[in-house]
Amino acid sequence: MSLNKIYKPIKKDSKNIKLFFKYISCFFKGFFIVLVGILVLSFAYYKLSEHSWIIYYISYLFLFFGGFVSGNSLHKKAGGRGILTGTLGALPLAFISYLILIIVSLKNLSIFSLISPLACVLGGTSGGIISSNTKKRY
Repeated sequence: MSLNKIYKPIKKDSKNIKLFFKYISCFFKGFFIVLVGILVLSFAYYKLSEHSWIIYYISYLFLFFGGFVSGNSLHKKAGGRGILTGTLGALPLAFISYLILIIVSLKNLSIFSLISPLACVLGGTSGGIISSNTKKRY
């Protein structure tokens, strides 16, 4: 038995590599939206002289919208089931948002800290569902 039959190197035009780069590009689309939203909200928080409760809730909307864009664009590029593809598209964004939340608030974690990853995952799921239902059928 030759070594080439046992060991098959990954080709550059492999289907898995292409799917991985689609996945990464869709993640960065959602991450860019969340990053721009956080920068806008931090500038608004800096300019306001008092605490505003609306900035707190708009940050969750940006997380939801970032997950939505990530799940929607992944389903359009990769296809598959809407719920599963949208959820998988938003999971890295949810993980990173939860990781940042843990780093920023070291000991003040509660059940409410699960709202931000849940908003990302729900956004990705709804993005995948909407993308699968608005597919062009000829």
